[in-house]
Amino acid sequence: MKLFTTSIMGLVAMAGFSVPACAEDKPKEVTVLFDARTDVLKGNNGAPISVIKGLGDDQCNDIDTAVPPATLDKKLIGECDVSRYISNKGDLVKVVAYYSTASDKLPVINFKETKRKTQVGDDLSVIWDFAKKSRDKSGLVEHDSVEKTYKLKNDRSTLEVSLSYATEESDKESSSSVTLITGDTEHWFASIDVPLSSADELKYDSATSQLVEKEVPSSYYIGFNYMIGDVLSDDLSWTDKLTGKIMLKASSRPLESVGLGLGYRLNELKFGSKKLGSTMFFVGSFWDKEDKLDGAVVKEDEKYSQNWRIGISFGLDKLSEWTK
Repeated sequence: MKLFTTSIMGLVAMAGFSVPACAEDKPKEVTVLFDARTDVLKGNNGAPISVIKGLGDDQCNDIDTAVPPATLDKKLIGECDVSRYISNKGDLVKVVAYYSTASDKLPVINFKETKRKTQVGDDLSVIWDFAKKSRDKSGLVEHDSVEKTYKLKNDRSTLEVSLSYATEESDKESSSSVTLITGDTEHWFASIDVPLSSADELKYDSATSQLVEKEVPSSYYIGFNYMIGDVLSDDLSWTDKLTGKIMLKASSRPLESVGLGLGYRLNELKFGSKKLGSTMFFVGSFWDKEDKLDGAVVKEDEKYSQNWRIGISFGLDKLSEWTK
């Protein structure tokens, strides 16, 4: 019975719906730390330093919230700048903001939660719309802190946590924010998949640090992908980056060429002075139907011919870019 229940919950989650937590489960909590002490603001171009405890690796989970973030190692601050919060409705976001006691004004903590779709839901909306159109310094000043906790209202949302503050030298208020992408783990997403004949079909775009096509491909595929890890997270193990995909030809007859593939998402890579942003490559087996001439009549072949191809996956923004 337990196995059956677990399987049903897995299918519900796969479909994009959240599985409600048991009533006795304690809500999860993530903590956002802002350091808006005067000395920190001066050494950071007027902006506070922020870190997030509870996301990322164990070092981030072990951060002492009684210690202002600016006293932490710079590398740790960078590693704990994670935005993806695997959560459920009712889970908590706690904010601790440090400020200089010499300041006349207390910092103000604000929350703005915006409901969002799943990644695959967003992707399908793009495809549908297309089809209709054819981110050191130690503070020595005495300080205090303020805290505020927010309870998530939506199953999936984008939560902006902002801090409004003023320095002791100026009454003018400034603000800084961090954004959390909340919601349960998401595995499904869509892509534009382009089989390649040679590496010469790609070029490096220094403006975006990405591999892009030299020319608009004559044909490409819409890919429906399932990744082992969370598609909205960057901090993944190598196995989490493996992706299974089904590909349909982007044409009026999508079934004239179909493919099954295995993809892998590469995180940012550096080659000397150049860097390559997140990129997904795939290898797949394709089955194609070709038209044949039967006398004076052109008929679609009833049988598929199979071949293997390698290629690269792009985001759905390519749809509008290629059809301008």
